[in-house]
Amino acid sequence: MSTHIDSVLVANRGEIARRVFRTARDMGLRTTAIHVDADADAPFVREADGMIKKGSQMINAVTNSEVPHLTVIIGSSYGAGTYGMSGRAFGNRFTVLWPTAKIAVMGPKQIAGVMSLVRRGQAARQGIEFDEDEDAKLVAAAEEIQERNSLALYASGAVTDDSIIDPRDTRTVLAICLSACRTVPVEGAEGYGVFRL
Repeated sequence: MSTHIDSVLVANRGEIARRVFRTARDMGLRTTAIHVDADADAPFVREADGMIKKGSQMINAVTNSEVPHLTVIIGSSYGAGTYGMSGRAFGNRFTVLWPTAKIAVMGPKQIAGVMSLVRRGQAARQGIEFDEDEDAKLVAAAEEIQERNSLALYASGAVTDDSIIDPRDTRTVLAICLSACRTVPVEGAEGYGVFRL
């Protein structure tokens, strides 16, 4: 049975994304995850909304999905979001980046902040006065390095993706990728894992 769905769903919550991936798996539909800049004020980021619970359910859905996944990274894609939305760790078929994409384990401000906290804790344990000026310089340097290393060209050079594409060619590239995925049979699933959270 061939099913064609001609619509776009913007999933801004782990719950919705989990349902999309689960339904795609059940119906044997190919999925495309599109990473856009994460908004720190968006509902899916707040722990009050159960970020860990819903994020875990989404990751469960992605890992148990057997249909081909394509990933297009348009904006910033950091940390667990990169993995949860069909990242390389989950064996997606293709990952392509726009020139505007950024991809890293952590964002520049987050990694610099963590490093600053570690230095503060170390100084406190050793009973040494913490040098705020030196820390500000180190934070700025860490942010600059992480910003540069998260750019699409650097990431592509580290072979974290299949290609950097011209944004105008996105539809064509996705069509070629879907055509390549079509050479392997895609079947849905009758059962699914248990969501315990």
